Amino acid sequence: MLEVALLMGSVDVEDAELDMEVSLGASLIETWRFMARLRSLVALGVLAALLSSLISALTLALPALRLALPALIFSAATLLMFWLLSVVFWLPTEGAAMFSAALPILAASRLAS
Repeated sequence: MLEVALLMGSVDVEDAELDMEVSLGASLIETWRFMARLRSLVALGVLAALLSSLISALTLALPALRLALPALIFSAATLLMFWLLSVVFWLPTEGAAMFSAALPILAASRLAS
């Protein structure tokens, strides 16, 4: 319809371009708002599904978790202890370097005594 009005000369070209830009901008803004609403609805749906599956998994796992809790605590404490020992005392490079540097000193002290 705008093309017909432009061909007949009843509408100024600059005004028509401005009207088209304004209508295009408004439609882009509306599309953007719609997509934002759609994304938030999808995010809420995904969050609700995750929460529902988490609740059902906890409901099913709670009795077994009560039975396995002492073993889980013991294994977690054991893993933490080994991790602390490996990180604090025997770092792969510095621990080996300290051990190899201490060997001649230990050997010399054995020979001296």
